[in-house]
Amino acid sequence: MQGLSCACKKLIVVLSCALAGFSFTAEASAKQAVGIKMSSLYGGKKTTVAEHNLPSIVLAFQPNCRWCTKQGQDLSLLQQQCGDLLNLSLLGVKAKRSALKHELQHFDKNLPALEANSKFLKKVRGVQATPSLFFFDADGNLISKRRGYLQAKRLFAAASLLIEEQRGETDACQLPAQSSAGQPAAGER
Repeated sequence: MQGLSCACKKLIVVLSCALAGFSFTAEASAKQAVGIKMSSLYGGKKTTVAEHNLPSIVLAFQPNCRWCTKQGQDLSLLQQQCGDLLNLSLLGVKAKRSALKHELQHFDKNLPALEANSKFLKKVRGVQATPSLFFFDADGNLISKRRGYLQAKRLFAAASLLIEEQRGETDACQLPAQSSAGQPAAGER
């Protein structure tokens, strides 16, 4: 994509993601969502879903959601493979803080976990179902909002597109041959 204008690159990213089944909600009102401070579910100070000026992927989860746990495993694998190129975080929704904290036992402790607040939810137009994934570019623009489980193969492809759009690196984030559960990676069955 070298030599293409920034607008052209964004269009290619949008079209590529659209073909992969993403919905797009790139709205100005969502731009500042990544900067909203929320309470950490691990305790301590309030923080944001994007601590670094990198593209961000946020997983909204709620208690007793098996697909959230499965998506969390994929996000953990993504963190291991390319966590230095992305902001990755968990966002607890639709439950009391104590229930959200209890649910963290099913997720990687290296992933920041925040409790959603009304200000963030308003900016991203809420969470209708879980798991939900939010994809932000490095400037904090909400590029896509995806409801339901996204296969690891597609999650890694989306992450690669975000990184490529930001850094110009192709294939920056690759799904390993085996998933964290020892099962063949999505698409290899």
